[in-house]
Amino acid sequence: MFKKTNPVKTIGFTIFALCLFLWPFHNAEASSELIAVASTGTDKDAQISQVAGRAPFFLIFDKKGNFKQAHKNPAHDQAGGISRTVSIFLLKHGVSLFIAAEVGPKMNRVLNDNNISIHITSGVADDAVQSYLHTK
Repeated sequence: MFKKTNPVKTIGFTIFALCLFLWPFHNAEASSELIAVASTGTDKDAQISQVAGRAPFFLIFDKKGNFKQAHKNPAHDQAGGISRTVSIFLLKHGVSLFIAAEVGPKMNRVLNDNNISIHITSGVADDAVQSYLHTK
């Protein structure tokens, strides 16, 4: 009536499935010293967004403060689950520090749970990154 399953195959499949799920994050460990800034524009002189989770863009800087790239926020127009979407995006891009003008309690909890530090400030994105790195 019921098919007998092989526990070794079940465990093997579970490990395989877990590896597939974690694959996008494998590079995050190698470059996890990147900085993301919630911003209103796509260049390094853009203003820091007042809304972290719904910021139009995320600017990525390396650990030396060099501007690398701008990305459209995948959660910008999302109805719910914004904190989770943003944290997955940041982890996938190897971010260990998130700079924003304001971070809500859910976003704060999710970022902390994923070992992403938060720095609250306002102004120009590049200035905030340089200031943070010089006071670190």
